[in-house]
Amino acid sequence: MTRITFVVPGLPATAGSKKIIPNKRTGRGILVDSCKRGPKWREAVRVCFRTAYKGPPLEGAVSLTTLFCLPRPKSHYRTGKYAGMLKHDAPTAHTTKPDTTKMVRAIEDALSTKKKKGVVIFSGAWIDDSQVTAQNNRKVYADEQYQVGAYITIRGNGIEELKGGEQDGEETMSRQ
Repeated sequence: MTRITFVVPGLPATAGSKKIIPNKRTGRGILVDSCKRGPKWREAVRVCFRTAYKGPPLEGAVSLTTLFCLPRPKSHYRTGKYAGMLKHDAPTAHTTKPDTTKMVRAIEDALSTKKKKGVVIFSGAWIDDSQVTAQNNRKVYADEQYQVGAYITIRGNGIEELKGGEQDGEETMSRQ
């Protein structure tokens, strides 16, 4: 079984939400990603992946584990003498935007093999993100142990291993 683990530092971006921008010359609309940070984030994911793994795209069923660590807003912290300490009522769970699903979509898109006119221009973790048959995804607030970014584990598995094997990424995802 192949196991690839890597970290992508920086604020995770989303994918999947689109908007139409009118083209004044043609009168037609152009469909674009609504997240402006998306292209740079996907490139950062590809660079970190290629640093961790030099092999060919995985074949067959693949599992994906992601831990997204996002910064806390300033409103979660105390001020004055106790500046830098969390307020007693600061939430422990990250229940606001961005959506976990959309951040995962950006990772899946970034790690898919890219072709242009039949020529591979990026050899990804998999040939197509439809190969991802199992996922374990979380988003949490960053802290001293986990800096802002995405912690990613990919496993190339046979389908039998995914049906009833050990839970993927328990060691990475044990954070509450």
